[in-house]
Amino acid sequence: VIEWYKQQNNNEMEAYAWVLLSASQLNQDQLQEAIVSNRIAQTRIEQSNSMYGRVLIYGTLAYRLLLQGTYEEAWRLSHETILLARRVGFLPLLEGDLLILGDLYFTFGQQEHAKQAYQEGLVMSEQLDIRGDIELLASRLCLLHARGGDYAQALVYAEQVQAARDDHALPLYLVSSQYETETWLWAGKRAEAEQEIKRLERRLGTNWRYRISLLRSRAVLARVDGNDEQAIRDLKE
Repeated sequence: VIEWYKQQNNNEMEAYAWVLLSASQLNQDQLQEAIVSNRIAQTRIEQSNSMYGRVLIYGTLAYRLLLQGTYEEAWRLSHETILLARRVGFLPLLEGDLLILGDLYFTFGQQEHAKQAYQEGLVMSEQLDIRGDIELLASRLCLLHARGGDYAQALVYAEQVQAARDDHALPLYLVSSQYETETWLWAGKRAEAEQEIKRLERRLGTNWRYRISLLRSRAVLARVDGNDEQAIRDLKE
């Protein structure tokens, strides 16, 4: 497909093909290859006149750079993407860009700014009824409130995550399910905690990057059960 678009000199469609390849590589834990493909997509989209394409491709590259730890470039791209999305009025991708910006704020220890970004993204996702983004943004807000000891508000978001989660779709970005597990257990809802762990296990498969939170969730449950050996095994894995 990529070669065909090259022969047609269709830079925009070639860029989309490269970013799809990048997504496939990321799902196979090939982060470096995914970044290379995304950078090629960036070059091709900049050779076209598509502003919407730039919003998409700059955002996906920012996320991959965040995973790699290239924070300065990820920060610049994230802000550039959000400004561009607001200018062209492309809301269906803006909530995902706000998720990435929130993750960067969280990485830098700026939790209030992270919360604001997540909350704005969540409102947009609810308006557009994009369940995948609702799951991810509500999960991030659950994390922030659980870490702050506000489990009552964390439970509101955990329930929102539960309602939005699609058992048949791999999340586009990483989840922090261990905080959901802690929240369910705080609320005395062990059955929900176990159910959500099983739901995540079914759809994440063997992708190690996505399994990290799953294993942490298992460790939380094992620790509560007094099974320290199992918790240690999960954390070691």
